[in-house]
Amino acid sequence: MKKIFATLLAALMLLSFAACGKNNSKENDTTTTAPETTAPATDAVVTTTAPAAPTTTANTTLPEGGAVIEAGATEVFRGTVSDNTYMSAFSGLTFTADEKWTFLSDADIASMLGVTEDDLKNDKLSSTLTSTGAVYDMYAQLISEDNILDANVLVMLLDANNIDFKDKTLEDTVELLASASFGLDLASAETGSASFGGENYYKVDATTENANVSVFGCKIGDVYVVCASAASKESGIDPVSMFS
Repeated sequence: MKKIFATLLAALMLLSFAACGKNNSKENDTTTTAPETTAPATDAVVTTTAPAAPTTTANTTLPEGGAVIEAGATEVFRGTVSDNTYMSAFSGLTFTADEKWTFLSDADIASMLGVTEDDLKNDKLSSTLTSTGAVYDMYAQLISEDNILDANVLVMLLDANNIDFKDKTLEDTVELLASASFGLDLASAETGSASFGGENYYKVDATTENANVSVFGCKIGDVYVVCASAASKESGIDPVSMFS
């Protein structure tokens, strides 16, 4: 498997912990705890101000503190998190969670990607996307009082010109990530479309033995924006409904 998919699966497989944690705790009388490497301290949450929406002019001035990558001819800003709300000026996505959710910091995301925190900032971000093929824009998780992962959400930016994606359609890319990360049987999954932040997303919904899973994405210029979520059935949580 190529490096980019190994990198993506490392994050997406963490989503599957929400699919088995509570079931295992009841049937086997054991406790499946959330991975320690993905539970940052509360004070690590990013609280920067969201940049202004990107423009299509050739000489766009970067907003102060904004993180920008360029995939092909597309200029794209990383989103920001403040008061447990993720906002992306590039995709228009908003994800609002209550105080029980934890957002990973840039330091945690960099560790998951195997890059440095500086690699996710401004001028270095373009080369980071080129070398990795993917950047995690946001990762949030909900851990129960029993330290069981109930639900989590990942937003990714993928370079559509990367060798792993350039010959694939948006639908192919979303379905590939859905099947590879969760082992979903696409024949029994529901596919359709959804609108978030003014963009239309191709969406795959599936139910495993223990969880509800959704993977949806859109293409903006030369960038795929792909979101993945998983929530245990017992939690009764629908992370997709928290997007707008």
